[in-house]
Amino acid sequence: MGIGHALALQVAMGGSLSERYTVERILSGKDVLYWRVVLFDSPHYQARLHLFPNAAETYIHNHRSNFLSMSMHGMYIHTTWQVDQKGDGSYFESLRDEEGNISQKERKKGTLIASDQFYHTANHVYFLESQRCHKVQVPAGGNATVLTLFVRDKTLANPTTKVLELENAPEEEVDFFQDLEMTGADKTLVQRKMEDMLRSTARDLLGGDPSSVLDGIMEKK
Repeated sequence: MGIGHALALQVAMGGSLSERYTVERILSGKDVLYWRVVLFDSPHYQARLHLFPNAAETYIHNHRSNFLSMSMHGMYIHTTWQVDQKGDGSYFESLRDEEGNISQKERKKGTLIASDQFYHTANHVYFLESQRCHKVQVPAGGNATVLTLFVRDKTLANPTTKVLELENAPEEEVDFFQDLEMTGADKTLVQRKMEDMLRSTARDLLGGDPSSVLDGIMEKK
C-alpha cells in the first residue's frame, strides 16, 4: 500500500512519528502481544502501525471488522482456521467483548482445522474478513520483530469476537485482553523502534540510502 511506503520514505528523509499519535501496548494477561501507533482515525476507517515482539503468538481469533495488513519489516506466519461441522471432534470457544473481557470457554462440536498458511513478508499485503479466524506467530530467535501497517474498516463491526482453542489445547483459561496507552519514555522508545524499521524499509525499497538515491535522480535531471 502506497501509504506505508510514503511513511517509510518520510521518516527516512528526516521525519518522525508525531508525539501526538496514540501509542498503546496490547496485553494478553501480562504478556505483550504487540504495540500499536494510531496514525489516522475516522468514523469510517483507522490506520495503525503494529510492532510484534520476538516469538509473539496470538490465539486463534477473529476481528470486529474487516482489515488489510501490509508487512513493512520482518515476517510472521499467518494461519487461517475454520470449523468442519461434519468432523467428529470438538473445540473450545470463548467470546471477547469490546473491553477485552473473555467469557468462560465452551466446548463446541466440530473439528477446528487450519485452512491456509503463508508467510507475511515485507511488502506483502493480505485482506481478512471479520468473520474469518486466524492466528499470527512471529518465529523465535535473534531480534525477530515485525512491523506491519494495519488498516481496518470501521463501518461494520461485530459486537463480540471469538477466541478458539483446539480440543487438545493445554488446560488453561485464555487471559483477558487489555489495551494500555503509553506515555513518556516508554512511548518514545516504541516510536523510535518503529522509525528505525521504517528507515530500513525505505532503504530496501530504493536499494540504498534514500537521500543518496534521490540526489542521484535529481542529478540525472
